[in-house]
Amino acid sequence: MERYTPEMLIRDVLTSDPRAASVFEQHGLGCPMCMAAEMDTLASVATMHDIAVDVLLDDLNSLPVHDCETT
Repeated sequence: MERYTPEMLIRDVLTSDPRAASVFEQHGLGCPMCMAAEMDTLASVATMHDIAVDVLLDDLNSLPVHDCETT
């Protein structure tokens, strides 16, 4: 099951897993430092930066689940 979806807010992704910041950085996105992270979704940031949202989602969803996370 995917943890992250195109509709999710960037801030929620970053809050759910601090390792997500490195995924954004790998795609050339400064999302952890951007004020727009409070209101932009994964789909909108991908579109704005000409990144395939499916690739971004695959990379985020491939992060191993933390032991403390519940499903």
